[in-house]
This record gives sequence, structure tokens and C-alpha cells, in this order.
Amino acid sequence: MFNLEYNGKRLSDFKIYAKELPKFPPAKEKIVTQTVSGLGLICERTGEFEPTEFGCTLNYLGKKEEWFEIYSELQEQLSKGGTLIFSNIPDYFYKIAMVDIGENQMLTERIGTFEVTFTTRDGLRYLKNGLIEHEINEVSLNPYLTSKPTYILSGTGAFELKVNEKKMTGMCEEKLVIDTERQISFNGNLLNTSVKGEYDELYLIHGTNTVEITEGFTVKIIPNWRRR
Repeated sequence: MFNLEYNGKRLSDFKIYAKELPKFPPAKEKIVTQTVSGLGLICERTGEFEPTEFGCTLNYLGKKEEWFEIYSELQEQLSKGGTLIFSNIPDYFYKIAMVDIGENQMLTERIGTFEVTFTTRDGLRYLKNGLIEHEINEVSLNPYLTSKPTYILSGTGAFELKVNEKKMTGMCEEKLVIDTERQISFNGNLLNTSVKGEYDELYLIHGTNTVEITEGFTVKIIPNWRRR
């Protein structure tokens, strides 16, 4: 049996385990197609990926009188989108958009079972190591897919952040977070609109990357590495 962790909570805490690993469908990139006279069908890769679904059979082991209470708690735990980790691949997680929970069935007085279907945001696996802050030299080589990092600037005054020769400029008051995935910049709880530049130009491409920041500033990077 396998353990699952959802939003930081292990399902084994509910006495629930996966009977076996699901069949993971491959991540499918979104492709834009058009027919051009004289050339036929032209396909353009977007770098974005389609949601995928996979089902999983979960078993409950424990006292039968506890089952419905635990089943209710589990539904609450899985009612929101979040992150999913399987115990046999602990270095990766899936971003889950939705969970569909099937009806429960008691097989014996101590064993229950039900099906769940996870819908991913993009079908990709994300590295847990990509969620922590890194120095510039630690993200200069990206062996994975293009990622959408978060930059954490420290310093005061006008700054220029340059990634692969593409620039974002603005003002920073001690600290500024630039989130390229959500395409927002903020300081504390206040949204910051005093930046100029395109968020998608700050992505970390596959291969070698260069990141530069104005002298007097420091920058930490949460790379959000991902792969198929």
C-alpha cells in the first residue's frame, strides 16, 4: 500500500492508504494549430499544458464505527484544490484543481474502500526543492521545462531585474515579491503596481539562464521547477 499527502496532511492519519498507484496520463502540451495555404497544417507549441485526470482506489483500515466520521473528515480535507504527494515519489508533487470522491463501501467490518479522481491543473510534476529560496547561481541551469519563478527582492529604491537580457524595473521599499505565475508584485499584503515589464519574460527557460539585479539589492529565487 501507498501513503498520500494532500495539502500537507497524510491520509494515513485518517487510516487511509492507496491500494496501488494510479495510472498517470502523460502531460499534454497545448498546441495552437492553423492551416496555411501552401504549407498545410502548422502547429505552434505554447509551453502550457492541459489538465489531466487519474483515479485512485483508497482503502480504510480501522473500526467500522469510526468509518463515517473519518469519511466526512476526508471529504472536508479533499474539498479544495491543493498539492498531492505520493509516498513512493516524495520529491515531487502534483498541483490539483479538483478532487471527486466516490461512494464508500465496507468490504469487511474493518476494511472500507472508495474511489477518488484527481484533476490536475496541468498534468506536470513539480519538484519540492523548487519551492524553497535559491541563490542566483543555483538556478542558472534549468534542466527541466520552462518555469515560472518568484523573485524576492531586498533593498530600497529604484531597481532593474534582468533575466536573460529581459528587464523589469520598479521601486522597492525594503522588500518586493515578483510572482511571475500569478503575474503580480507585492510588498507584504499590499499589491505593488510600480513595476514595468512583462512577467512572462522573467521565466526560467530550459538550459542556461542569467539573472542580474541592480547593485545594492539582493534577490532570492523560488524557481517552481516542473517537468513532465
